[in-house]
Amino acid sequence: MREKYGLPHSSKEEIQLYVGTGLPRLIGHFYEKPVADSSIEAITQEYRNLYKETTRPEGTAYPGVEETLRSLMKVPNLKLGICTNRSSGIAEWILSRALPEIPFEIYGGSDSVSEKKPSPKHLTELITKVGLEPENVWYLGDHPVDQEAAQGAGVNFVACSYGFGDISPQGEVQIQSFSEILKKIPFLA
Repeated sequence: MREKYGLPHSSKEEIQLYVGTGLPRLIGHFYEKPVADSSIEAITQEYRNLYKETTRPEGTAYPGVEETLRSLMKVPNLKLGICTNRSSGIAEWILSRALPEIPFEIYGGSDSVSEKKPSPKHLTELITKVGLEPENVWYLGDHPVDQEAAQGAGVNFVACSYGFGDISPQGEVQIQSFSEILKKIPFLA
């Protein structure tokens, strides 16, 4: 996208600083001149279209994710959900390719709630939709916006040390691989 607008490529490290804060903010940051909201909206839609055209459908989930989710599907009354700052359509599209046989109770993209992460409303609105109480929710995240949303929503947070974020756990459960949740979340251990 930057190349199309005559801008140099950004480093992976620079981009990772803005992953998780929402696509419009990411796009707004990577244009040197201030971009009007309407332009950001148009560039965001253009990016989403390009993303679907160029993203390889053979992408996979992190190691252990599919197997762990299959184990979790066997836990009575457990509901699986996704809370992401990606749009719901993109999230569902990615998950349909990476984890096609995993039934998620809810996809909570940034366009399906009144405020996206780090606002706790992103989580609380989804929790209400599936009929849960915050103290019964375990939210896994790899970015400070996940941690802030979880703390604000009053849910249990699991800090993932892999992924794009740089989390400094503050008393929360921490995992280095997804499969560790089976041993670290009390009611699963």
